[in-house]
Amino acid sequence: MENAFKLHLGDAKGATHIFDFDQNRVVVGRDPSSDLVIDDVEISRRHLVITREKNGIYFDDKNSTNGTFVGGKQIKKKTEFKNGDQLVLGQNHTLRLEVLEPQTLIEEPAVTDAVHTFEPPADAEQMMEEIKTEPAIEASQEGQQRAEITNEEIRPVKANLPKAEKKVKPAGKERPKWVVILAAALIFIIVFCVIPLIVIEATNQWCDLFAGFFNSLSPNVCP
Repeated sequence: MENAFKLHLGDAKGATHIFDFDQNRVVVGRDPSSDLVIDDVEISRRHLVITREKNGIYFDDKNSTNGTFVGGKQIKKKTEFKNGDQLVLGQNHTLRLEVLEPQTLIEEPAVTDAVHTFEPPADAEQMMEEIKTEPAIEASQEGQQRAEITNEEIRPVKANLPKAEKKVKPAGKERPKWVVILAAALIFIIVFCVIPLIVIEATNQWCDLFAGFFNSLSPNVCP
């Protein structure tokens, strides 16, 4: 039918439903009596009306609650609905128009009675022989080249890899000589001086061991 059209209805989930219409008036809304029913609370009961007229197809928003938008702009008056235009109804649905153009008859070319005869050129046979012989020559040359390649000796190549160097453990830090000397002197003093003095003092053997020394300093100190 002339100027029949389709409506592509898209929802928030990305699904698209296609509806065919050939009447002059299509009501879109939530009301079950609408020609195109959209069961969504954002769609008004009579959201918009699409009319087909002599000079085109138009849509008219019927004071819907959430409005009808084209290119982000709300449309409140009767506007031409062109092929490929997409309306946004509320926030979750889109409506795209596809106009079906009337089919036209394709004229078939007339068949003439003239018969065109094809005459091969005089040197056609010679050309065919050249075409047959050229691929054979090329194939033989390729076979010789492959044979030469396969006959070549393949020698393994030894890669001279550098030997891994042994890891040298870092040597411990040597102690300074003066530290060793000082430690030895302290040990000597403790062993041969401090410890004997402590033992003599504890056993009160000063006079037994050093009587002559103390008496020379102070007579009759030690009996």
